[in-house]
Amino acid sequence: GSYANCLRNKHSTSPSLAGLDLLYDCGHESLSDEHSRVCSANYTVIRNRDGPILRLKATPLCVLCGEEAAKDLFGYAAHLRSHKSSLKDEGIYLICSCDYEVRAVGPHLHSKMCDGRQFTIHKLDEEEWS
Repeated sequence: GSYANCLRNKHSTSPSLAGLDLLYDCGHESLSDEHSRVCSANYTVIRNRDGPILRLKATPLCVLCGEEAAKDLFGYAAHLRSHKSSLKDEGIYLICSCDYEVRAVGPHLHSKMCDGRQFTIHKLDEEEWS
């Protein structure tokens, strides 16, 4: 929604990186403003953890060749395939600035409002693949 876009485009962060939630007057608490589609209650932005507000980095470099791999997270996964590898092979997954996670390449339901250009790389724990 517009809340996540504002954080990404104007503040170079995301709700999860910044540690922010939306607390609606109806009592619902959420990372996104999607609840506004079904509820007309106002909301307040609250911190859900202590610590600094983390910022998005530039497009991450390829874990294999060290070069800028792609313009977006789906291109990054495709770049790994050009190295005959995959997210799973490298033990990583990607999180977009809108909090969408990519753990494997395939059909994706990704926000039409988000271009997927700002994302982070995360190491997968061994037990997550079993």
